[in-house]
Amino acid sequence: MRLHIILGPTSVGKTDRSVVLAKQTKAPVIVLDRIQIYQEIATGSGRPLIDELEGTTRIYLEERQLADGNLNTLESLSLALQHIDRLSSQHKLLILEGGSISLCTALWKSRILENYQTTIEYVKVENEELYQSRMW
Repeated sequence: MRLHIILGPTSVGKTDRSVVLAKQTKAPVIVLDRIQIYQEIATGSGRPLIDELEGTTRIYLEERQLADGNLNTLESLSLALQHIDRLSSQHKLLILEGGSISLCTALWKSRILENYQTTIEYVKVENEELYQSRMW
């Protein structure tokens, strides 16, 4: 089973890239983001709209309300590993779309990636001026 991890700065196009790859491979996308789990702040968190997913499967760590409080790094790591474990028996490839730096760091340190054929794709800023204008 393979893991393909997509990383990069905020608003650089990780979701667009994961949708393209998921459409090509029929693989599900596990979102390693601790903010996109809150539907109440979907727009502010960068959570894509259903039609932007183009029929692909996108799995959030969990669905939470803001009133449920913060999802800490250890909880998010546990949820990510549960999703990977559950889906690895059903798929030859899983796409992990990064997200929260603390979660991605915890995932690397857990050494779980050593159990899978893992590739990492870093989505770079293509136009620095445009990127900066979007961010600020």
